Amino acid sequence: MNAYRLGDRQVIIAGVETRLRLTLSGLAEITSALGTDTPSVLAARLREATDADWNIVLRAMAQPRPKTGLTQADLGEILPALSAVIADGLNP
Repeated sequence: MNAYRLGDRQVIIAGVETRLRLTLSGLAEITSALGTDTPSVLAARLREATDADWNIVLRAMAQPRPKTGLTQADLGEILPALSAVIADGLNP
């Protein structure tokens, strides 16, 4: 795992310490998978995101990547950290 960078968050997923980091390649993966082509379209999509959408976002940002999709309850526990990483990464 790369060293800590400003904006990183640590969460526990299925008992595994996991780093959340928004990278350019992760952002490209998210926008491609969600079919969004501008920041405003991505923001609108995330405001109405489904569990499947959040699992896409999580896989693009998590290291190590979860082996299976998370349930709504599991996502609810890490969503604040996931959202914070996105907000920090997109707001200079």
